[in-house]
Amino acid sequence: MTGNNNAFMEYDLEKYQEAWKKPGALTGMLNWYRALRYKFRRALIKLIYQ
Repeated sequence: MTGNNNAFMEYDLEKYQEAWKKPGALTGMLNWYRALRYKFRRALIKLIYQ
Protein backbone atom coordinates (compact mmCIF):
# COMPACT_ATOMS: atom_id res chain seq x y z
CA MET A 1 0.00 0.00 0.00
CA THR A 2 2.84 2.37 0.75
CA GLY A 3 6.61 2.40 0.60
CA ASN A 4 6.71 3.17 4.32
CA ASN A 5 5.61 0.13 6.30
CA ASN A 6 4.93 2.33 9.34
CA ALA A 7 2.74 4.87 7.53
CA PHE A 8 -0.50 3.30 8.77
CA MET A 9 -1.42 1.41 11.90
CA GLU A 10 -2.91 -2.06 11.42
CA TYR A 11 -6.25 -0.86 12.83
CA ASP A 12 -6.41 1.94 10.24
CA LEU A 13 -5.65 -0.47 7.39
CA GLU A 14 -8.42 -2.78 8.54
CA LYS A 15 -10.90 0.11 8.58
CA TYR A 16 -9.82 1.25 5.11
CA GLN A 17 -10.18 -2.28 3.72
CA GLU A 18 -13.61 -2.58 5.31
CA ALA A 19 -14.72 0.67 3.68
CA TRP A 20 -13.26 -0.29 0.30
CA LYS A 21 -15.38 -3.45 0.19
CA LYS A 22 -18.67 -1.54 0.28
CA PRO A 23 -20.69 -1.27 -2.94
CA GLY A 24 -19.80 1.86 -4.90
CA ALA A 25 -16.64 2.52 -2.89
CA LEU A 26 -14.26 2.10 -5.82
CA THR A 27 -16.32 4.43 -8.00
CA GLY A 28 -16.39 7.03 -5.25
CA MET A 29 -12.64 6.85 -4.72
CA LEU A 30 -11.88 7.15 -8.42
CA ASN A 31 -14.28 10.06 -8.84
CA TRP A 32 -12.61 11.88 -5.94
CA TYR A 33 -9.24 11.67 -7.70
CA ARG A 34 -10.76 12.64 -11.04
CA ALA A 35 -12.28 15.74 -9.45
CA LEU A 36 -8.90 16.85 -8.13
CA ARG A 37 -7.66 17.80 -11.58
CA TYR A 38 -10.69 20.03 -12.16
CA LYS A 39 -10.31 21.72 -8.79
CA PHE A 40 -6.61 22.25 -9.46
CA ARG A 41 -7.28 23.63 -12.94
CA ARG A 42 -9.90 26.07 -11.63
CA ALA A 43 -7.59 27.25 -8.86
CA LEU A 44 -4.73 27.72 -11.33
CA ILE A 45 -6.88 29.70 -13.76
CA LYS A 46 -8.16 31.86 -10.94
CA LEU A 47 -4.59 32.52 -9.81
CA ILE A 48 -3.39 33.40 -13.30
CA TYR A 49 -6.30 35.67 -14.24
CA GLN A 50 -6.75 37.58 -10.99
